[in-house]
Amino acid sequence: MIFHNIVIEEKLKITTLLEEKISKLKQQLEASLVIEEQLKLSQEINKLTKELNFQRKVNLSLEKLRIDINESFTDEAYKIFDNEGTLKAREYIKENSTSQYKEENKKQAKVLLFEAKMTLSEKNYDETESLYEKALSLNRNVNNLFEIAYFYQKHIANYKKAITYYEEALELAKTNPNAHIIVVETIHIHLANLYVKDNTKKSETEKEYKEALNLGRQLSKTNLDAYMPDIEMTLNNLANFHSKDNTKREEAEKEYIEALNLARQLAKTNPEMYTQDVEKTLNNLAVFHAKDNTKRVETEEEYLEALNLARQLAKVNPDVYMPNVAITLNNLADFHAQDNTKKEETEEEYLEALNLARELAKLNPDIYLPNVAITLNNLAIFHAKDNTKREEAQEEYQEALNLTRELAKTNPEMYLPNVAKTLNNLATFYAKDNTKKDEAQREYLEALNLTRELAKTNPEVYLPNVAKTLNNLAAFHVKDKTKKDEVEKEYKESLEISRQLAKKNPEVYLPSVAMTLNNLAAFHTKDSTRMQEAEEQFMEALNLYKVLASISPTVYGYNCANTLIMGVVYFSRSKQYLDKALVYLEPYSSNHLNVKLLRYLIKEFKTRI
Repeated sequence: MIFHNIVIEEKLKITTLLEEKISKLKQQLEASLVIEEQLKLSQEINKLTKELNFQRKVNLSLEKLRIDINESFTDEAYKIFDNEGTLKAREYIKENSTSQYKEENKKQAKVLLFEAKMTLSEKNYDETESLYEKALSLNRNVNNLFEIAYFYQKHIANYKKAITYYEEALELAKTNPNAHIIVVETIHIHLANLYVKDNTKKSETEKEYKEALNLGRQLSKTNLDAYMPDIEMTLNNLANFHSKDNTKREEAEKEYIEALNLARQLAKTNPEMYTQDVEKTLNNLAVFHAKDNTKRVETEEEYLEALNLARQLAKVNPDVYMPNVAITLNNLADFHAQDNTKKEETEEEYLEALNLARELAKLNPDIYLPNVAITLNNLAIFHAKDNTKREEAQEEYQEALNLTRELAKTNPEMYLPNVAKTLNNLATFYAKDNTKKDEAQREYLEALNLTRELAKTNPEVYLPNVAKTLNNLAAFHVKDKTKKDEVEKEYKESLEISRQLAKKNPEVYLPSVAMTLNNLAAFHTKDSTRMQEAEEQFMEALNLYKVLASISPTVYGYNCANTLIMGVVYFSRSKQYLDKALVYLEPYSSNHLNVKLLRYLIKEFKTRI
């Protein structure tokens, strides 16, 4: 719906009528209202409510500026704007403004900001930008710089200009920090959220979040209720940032837990506003804990509570929160898929997530078809582990691949990586079927070609995918005695890429180096003339895994144990290697992945040595 020149009160009536409509429909059809109809109604009311809130915010700014300017012509222009729209209000200002105000730069700047708010209300961004820049040229103060920076960030996504103006505002604020502390805190939040998009700005991102957090805590000492939401939000964002760094896991956990406690406090007094924050933080914390095998109980509890909250929120606002239900179901299914005792729950969760994603995609295919493809891919990976579900797995992979190919036609930059990923998964699936060797080879090679092309333009992002696909292709070729040269070449290229990546980012890519060394060592043990080379590769892999496990025992302990067993099998290592392997497996549940099998193998090998 177009809102240009519609009076605020009329917009309120439209939204109120719609709220009454959806309320009546829910009362009448609560048991039978289909998901698609719920989503349509919810989507419509959210669209109108968003526009209404935007217009209210603009009007509030205009009212403040009108009072601040304190001129009769702006009083009258405000009335004209509210009843007849921006164009006539601006014409009135031009024809009736006094010459005196034009001699005062500060007041003239305020009038220009007054006009900018009017044009902003009608989404005339070009004119708004021009008015903001003119106002800034007349009065370059902290608040004006913040105002225009926020406009560039929020409304036209010109992040470079937004950052420039935010940084300039911070410099100016240093002359009187106490006077600007509130706006400075907000600027640090916005800058952190902008920097976090850039992998080269990690130190700046952390610095901005910490500055925002410190100021929020400082402000909360005099007004806790006003600034607790800022602290909660910043802690969550900082935890999300730290969670990507394995050396910052302790900090991330503390931040998530404090954010969650604050969100719970806020939700007690205002559940309508802050229950969503509890749900979001629980999901984030669960995703974080899911990477730690000693936190499986906590992870499941957090996912289940997040899911229950998302379901409750979705009853009131399905358009906003049904996607959260689908995402949490997918995450919970991914988590349960690692537990052999949770197969039934895993399948149910994936299927419900898939059904919801399909419903969401009916109304908004651009946003939710990718989610359908992702869930199909995950479900196919799960089904591929069950020999009785191979037919379903193949269909799911194929549908996921067809969807990503279609999406890539209109947005190749976004979705070609997904095509390559799905091809890789499908090839790995085919590789287990002796009748599908040609298909496996074809899918692997297409995936490899795609990732190589992607890596030409963005090596930092896609070279790891090249290494992974080469590794998978080598693992496929290793079963074919006629492909020894290809195997050697593929493993070595994969290893070389991983070593290059690890020089710049050892924390992320040393695990790939270790894995490929292990694979290459196992391959070389099949050739008696290369046992020394194999043993050197094995020892390098083991040493790397030991270092990684010392930092993250619950992540890399399994790999370390597996490599120690490899030493016994291939290189006649002593029984002590098996004892050490058991120590590395101590943090793991027997239900997790192949830990139960690994412990059984250790027991068997001990009886033979």
